Amino acid sequence: MRGLPGTGRDTILELSSAIEVSDEAVEKMLADSLEHAFEDMDDRRFVEASMKAAEMLPAIETALAAAPPDDPAELEAIRRAEAATRAALEEKSARKLTTALEELDRATAPLAARILEAALAEKGAQK
Repeated sequence: MRGLPGTGRDTILELSSAIEVSDEAVEKMLADSLEHAFEDMDDRRFVEASMKAAEMLPAIETALAAAPPDDPAELEAIRRAEAATRAALEEKSARKLTTALEELDRATAPLAARILEAALAEKGAQK
């Protein structure tokens, strides 16, 4: 309660919400918000993984041309991981794509090591 200046009178204001929302409605809004937040996080993970796949898949072809594996099993593992990555991209599954990319990383590790060793040997030969 506060007096109005110059009037000598007190004024009582009663405040109320312009919109009445039940507790149940608030709980539903919160639950919906959380559900969408998880969907948004999953969408973000998929986009990030898709970007990684878009970089990796062409790079693998270039790397295979530069340093083809001697072991047919290594090439087969790379091709399987590539196929799994492409399938996960088509399916738009963040979880499957992340798993496929992890397998692709493992399958291409020997290839990456060979390329690095060759680059280091070339650099050492230039000195």
